Amino acid sequence: MRIIFAFAALVLLAGCVTTNPSPEAGVTIPSLPPSIAAPCVPPVTVPTADTDQQDVERYWATDRTSLKICAGRQAAVVASWAALQQSYAGAGR
Repeated sequence: MRIIFAFAALVLLAGCVTTNPSPEAGVTIPSLPPSIAAPCVPPVTVPTADTDQQDVERYWATDRTSLKICAGRQAAVVASWAALQQSYAGAGR
């Protein structure tokens, strides 16, 4: 029973430890990796052999939908990263 109380006391005391970073220590957010910031890959050419109009339209629709989703995700990531950098840049002052 003593061990449990001693352990509980240590856990509570561990929560009391604080660190005080110096005001001069600014937070630096690294640049967005180019692989993430790069635009989405453009659509590929649909093969002309053994495809009818319906296949071409289906490929086109699938390709355009994928491209639109990719572009939206990429734009959201870039905007979020820029907002994060801006908020930390203001906090470091």
